Amino acid sequence: MGFGDAKKLDELFIGGQKADSQDLGDAGKKTDKGFVPAWDTPFLTKIDGLILVAGHTPVAVTQKLNLILSKLKAYIDEAAHIRGDVRPGIYKGHEQYVYLILLWWWW
Repeated sequence: MGFGDAKKLDELFIGGQKADSQDLGDAGKKTDKGFVPAWDTPFLTKIDGLILVAGHTPVAVTQKLNLILSKLKAYIDEAAHIRGDVRPGIYKGHEQYVYLILLWWWW
């Protein structure tokens, strides 16, 4: 992607979370190939990016995701597809509160 010497700037990030999972306290097991974290299978593969699609309805999200994938299908492979929904009832909308707080602190 043209990052040049960026790899030298943050070797821990480039190495990935899996490499440090045992030191971070993740559950898992030691094997003859080293420590294998007890993660869901798709996350044990190398993931280079994330596409997050949000919308007001599942149909709108699916349409937007299909549009994005149609443009990128020659360049990417899907490692996992996880659907999330807002919390129901009196808790609806509360998950965004933490997100907004984090944005505020970063700005």
